[in-house]
Amino acid sequence: NSGGQDLVQASDSDLRSIFVGNVEHSATPEELQALFHSCGTVNRVTIICDKFTGRPKGCVWLLKKRRKK
Repeated sequence: NSGGQDLVQASDSDLRSIFVGNVEHSATPEELQALFHSCGTVNRVTIICDKFTGRPKGCVWLLKKRRKK
């Protein structure tokens, strides 16, 4: 603990989550999985949508596969 600040440990899913902005609004989860497959297996794609209109905002969260130890 340096400087009296508490260090917050990131959860495993936080370490495997990737935020991607500027995504085409018509992109599907399957298209995004295929696009990012070269970076490793993507377990989940979460498309962020406007809570009032339900339309995609143009950003997503990708959850990568857990690495084997």
